[in-house]
Amino acid sequence: MGMRLELGALLRRLLKEEGGAVLILYALLIPVIIGIIGLAIDGGRVFIVNSELQNLADAAALAGAAELDGTADGMTAATEKALHLLNNDPRWSNVVVEGSQIQQPRFCSSPLNRKVPWDPWKACNPTSDPKEADFIEIITVRRDVSPIFMAAVGATSNVGSKAIAIAGTSTVACNVQPLMLCNPQEPNEFSATPGQMFVFKQKGGGVGTHPTYVPGDFGLLDPPGQDSSTGPELKNLLSQQSPKFCYVNEVSPRPGQASGNVDTGINVRFDEHPNGNTDGLDLTPAPNVIKGFKPHNKGSCWPLDDLGTVARLPRDTAFTDVGTTEIGTQRPSTADLNAYWQYHHGSDWPLDSTTSAPMTRYQAYLQEIGMEEEDWLADTEKSVPFCAPANLLDKGTAERRILDVVIVDCTSQDVHGNATTNVRSNKYAEFFVTEPSSNGTVYTEFERFLTVDDDDSKLHKIVQLYR
Repeated sequence: MGMRLELGALLRRLLKEEGGAVLILYALLIPVIIGIIGLAIDGGRVFIVNSELQNLADAAALAGAAELDGTADGMTAATEKALHLLNNDPRWSNVVVEGSQIQQPRFCSSPLNRKVPWDPWKACNPTSDPKEADFIEIITVRRDVSPIFMAAVGATSNVGSKAIAIAGTSTVACNVQPLMLCNPQEPNEFSATPGQMFVFKQKGGGVGTHPTYVPGDFGLLDPPGQDSSTGPELKNLLSQQSPKFCYVNEVSPRPGQASGNVDTGINVRFDEHPNGNTDGLDLTPAPNVIKGFKPHNKGSCWPLDDLGTVARLPRDTAFTDVGTTEIGTQRPSTADLNAYWQYHHGSDWPLDSTTSAPMTRYQAYLQEIGMEEEDWLADTEKSVPFCAPANLLDKGTAERRILDVVIVDCTSQDVHGNATTNVRSNKYAEFFVTEPSSNGTVYTEFERFLTVDDDDSKLHKIVQLYR
């Protein structure tokens, strides 16, 4: 009887004892706490790996896009930069992957494929044509994180991630004249030699027609955002050295001849001014307006006496016709060059100090700008303009006789007058106007290609991420 009472008392004491409950609670919660810590740490490592991969994809896409220039070499350079220049190994991935961290890039004609917007791994419209490849798509390889803390609660599977980025490039040409030359050497890249003469004649076909443009054709462009500009508007734009607009990657041809407007827009540079309304026309003359004519009456602007070919910059002596353009194949003879310089300055044509070859016409023009009045023989045409408004007589710079012309592959893009708009091109060339325009024909000398972000700041490249 007494033993039963003592046993009952002991059981009641044990039921009331709370000293060991905490140990039991800890035994139950420790796996849960370890799981939460492991999930936070291992999950954070996966998040960091994803961020590292995204940074790598973004950097590779930007580096590749910067090389895209509309040529096959540009695509090759873009691939090289994306695959090999930026080959970072994500530090938080503890599963080694040999080789490139980036899959083979794809090139795109647009940054997003609207047909599959739900699939992030088929984002761009792929193209293999370098002339259409304005975008590059980068997808990284999958990088895994093997669990460390989660392994303590039985997790064994790796967790991985990959990233995608698309970057594109835009070529922006600002303050250029609305002029276009169909690449005379298509399908090859256009090339020319400084000093080579190009005689530009406008492509025929009136507004509303759709003439086919072929290599060598020369024509006018609509200003950005327009598809049917007027002749007077183009006249004003042609007269300006730095029209206030920018072309972004694309231009739109304007069909039809506008000979009179072209003549007026070009010839103000030679101190020739039209009668009538001149609103919007830049009447600033170049500092050297030699053209082989001089006023019939001293001090007057009109009429002019023709001094003959000896008094104006000599033309090339042989040409080949390509489209509507004549391209010089033989430079002026030494006799023609010397005759010009003898007529105006009493000595032979100057030589280039670097090459010892005869100066180009543009080099000679620049040299003449720096000559004093006594360096010109008496009774010849003077280089200094005097017919322009008085407030513009000393405002023109040497570049006043330079035209910026966009080079377009017209055949591959099937250019048909204003039926074809938004024609892609990012190549611009400078041409020196050697004499006044007549009937819309412009005599020029090739000088150089515009390069991105050069001193003139007319051509720019913008590279940006699209996703």
